[in-house]
Amino acid sequence: MSHIRMFNDYFPPYKAAVDAGVGSVMASFNEVDGIPATGNKWLMTDVLRKQWGFKGFVVTDFTGIPEMIEHGMGNLQDVSALAMNAGVEMDMVGEGFLGTLKKSLDEGKVKSKRSIML
Repeated sequence: MSHIRMFNDYFPPYKAAVDAGVGSVMASFNEVDGIPATGNKWLMTDVLRKQWGFKGFVVTDFTGIPEMIEHGMGNLQDVSALAMNAGVEMDMVGEGFLGTLKKSLDEGKVKSKRSIML
């Protein structure tokens, strides 16, 4: 789907929720431009936070991070770092962030500034 269609047909209810002050957003399982929403920086950071001004909390859908492994996005450390760098604050199930964050910080896959925000 084109970004124009996304902004015109699909985003308005989500934008309205952000404008109304919603406190949390859940990343979905769908892909945007071939990248799962859970790891999609354009969607979670550029649109949600920068364009729309969302200041709340972003959580994955249940098993959203490990399911990116099945879509060829990398191992658990890779997909956890992808999600965190995209703007996700909570891994619903917890195995990804809990088990890989320190190693990802040590290896520079996640910026320390990002983890401090959490």
